[in-house]
Amino acid sequence: MDFKGKVSKVGDVLGGRYKILKVLGFGGMGVVYKAEDLKLNTIIALKKLRGEYDPLSIERLRQEINLARKVTHENVCRVYDLEEIEGERVYSMEYLDGSSIKDILISEGTYSIGKCLKIVKQILAGLDSAHKMGVIHCDLKPENIFLSPEEVVKIMDFGISRLKDQPIDPNAPIMGTPEFLAPEQIRNEKLDGRCDLYALGIIMYEMLTGRVPFEHNDIYKLLDMILYEAPAEPSLYREDLPEGLNEIILKAIEKDLKKRFQNAKEFLNAIEQFEGKLVDKILKELSFAHQKMVKLMVVLEAQRSLSSTLNLDQLLETLLSVTTKEVGADRGTIFLIDKKKEILWSKTLEGDKECRIEVPLGKGIVGHTALTGETLNIPDAYRDDRFNPEVDKRTGYKTKSLLSVPMRSYGGEIVGVIQLLNKKKEGKEDAFSLEDEEFLKEVCSHAATILEQAELKEEQFKKKEMEREMQFALQLKNKLFPENFLSFSNLYMAYYQVGETIIGGNSLSAVPIDENRIFILLADGSKASLSSALLASNFQGAFRLLIEEVEDPLQITTKLNTHICNISYEGLYISAIFALFDLKEKTLNFVMAGHIPPIYSAKGSESILIESEGIPLGLEAEYPYKNEILSFEKGDLFCFYTPWIVECEDEKGRCFGLKNLVKIIEENKEKGLKDILKVFDKKWKEFTSQNLKDGTLLLVKIQ
Repeated sequence: MDFKGKVSKVGDVLGGRYKILKVLGFGGMGVVYKAEDLKLNTIIALKKLRGEYDPLSIERLRQEINLARKVTHENVCRVYDLEEIEGERVYSMEYLDGSSIKDILISEGTYSIGKCLKIVKQILAGLDSAHKMGVIHCDLKPENIFLSPEEVVKIMDFGISRLKDQPIDPNAPIMGTPEFLAPEQIRNEKLDGRCDLYALGIIMYEMLTGRVPFEHNDIYKLLDMILYEAPAEPSLYREDLPEGLNEIILKAIEKDLKKRFQNAKEFLNAIEQFEGKLVDKILKELSFAHQKMVKLMVVLEAQRSLSSTLNLDQLLETLLSVTTKEVGADRGTIFLIDKKKEILWSKTLEGDKECRIEVPLGKGIVGHTALTGETLNIPDAYRDDRFNPEVDKRTGYKTKSLLSVPMRSYGGEIVGVIQLLNKKKEGKEDAFSLEDEEFLKEVCSHAATILEQAELKEEQFKKKEMEREMQFALQLKNKLFPENFLSFSNLYMAYYQVGETIIGGNSLSAVPIDENRIFILLADGSKASLSSALLASNFQGAFRLLIEEVEDPLQITTKLNTHICNISYEGLYISAIFALFDLKEKTLNFVMAGHIPPIYSAKGSESILIESEGIPLGLEAEYPYKNEILSFEKGDLFCFYTPWIVECEDEKGRCFGLKNLVKIIEENKEKGLKDILKVFDKKWKEFTSQNLKDGTLLLVKIQ
């Protein structure tokens, strides 16, 4: 059947098996859903194909599934099945959470060298597995390489893959994306895994420079460039690109197969050798103190992993365990100061049973350190008059060497002492070194920070019942916003929030209507309160129900205005903009309901304000709203924002102002969306530190 933009709704069950949970996006082949496979009780991605398919196309799809099934690797997306449901062809695959590396490139700009190499190594691992099974991808490109939030790579769409020993059809059309085609693909020659390695070289080139080596609007001239012209070195477009990496990329995209990497393993080895040489170079340039910093990073990692716990005993135990191991001490103790009792106490003893130790301030070596702040490194404890042997007598332990260092808070106050006992080096007794002293001082500094954070969290825990309403409101507010960066066909969105911890009525929705249209709603409540957050939640829920039946912005605005008038009370209202983007017709159909004017930046033109009239929702039930229609082109940028973005004040009472926002958009409109938001974040924070209200800035770009 002909696919005419029909989209299954959330909750629909296809073929009695696949329950639709969410529309993920639209592409040339059709619509993709997040769905639940009720038979297998698992979440999958389901692609519903559009249009009529000839036998050759169907065979290609079956080939994709069959070949993908041959490759079972963690970096290759699993494809499950192709079937026909109610006259439509659908195929199921592994559900992936994240973005393509192309979307990330568009939104965030070029990749850091480290992140690029981390991704490429995973791609090579997946390709190596596929090539060993005799499967060649043949259409590798940034759009079909997926990156999860944990930065795990998945190679997708083995749609035109072939086997290495598959016969060549001289009359077959050239398949694949032109910019990433290897010369042998253009010549329709026999292929092997090296064509995928060529494509990966082009991908690396684009990830690091933001461009591909060969570009032309004329497809035939582009293919000639790939066949006969030498690529520009990627370092010409990125000055910080190391020479060794420059050479790896150029070797990967060699036109001569024999000069290219011969397999994925060789490509991977080249990258790992490059990384090793780079690390060696960095280490040679560092001072001897680097060794101490490596030790310190171990402790910092322990601090990071424990930062969310409320158990102070666990914090101390883990920190002490890491410290004694790194220094080579036999055991250690963390003493905390009790100011009221004027004592040091501990119930954490490394290497023995847990027991509570109390030491008066000023008594013994640890008491001396706590009182004076002096670091004491003593090779033989029993020869020092300040040493108190009572603990040894009580525990049966024999103290020899000793290192005692004060823990100081951020303000310089002594809050405790870390004491390490009996240094051992290569299994033999030894004295603590100056290096151990310096390291333990750094540890003590961070230990004091951990203690302060833990105490603060314990206090917060005690107040939890009092803060329950606040937490509920903030959670409710967070649910009123989608993921920070969204993509839909050729439209990209990213937003920025200020005052994330302030209860307010800001909300944002982005709902695909079909493959060409997406509805965006940005709203702002009249008050910063729980009641405003609840009204915003009700409003957004009503909108999502209404959008399933009504697609016209004017009708939706009118109906929601009536709804808000019926449920709100005096002083509560909502300002909003309802915007329907039609990518096929290249139009924006919108209604303003008391919302401040958006900024429209057409490519090649100065930014302007989109003026339109309309009062906030909830003030007048029969208000005659009107819609406006604006045409746009590829490369145009829209900026929507709530009042606090421009109304926030500095210490002198001056507003940030619309003029500053327009200037930021105008000067940075050629950048990626997240880069623009970074500029705004910097300018906004330089202007004010007063997050008295919540505010939202939304950018929409047509690609």
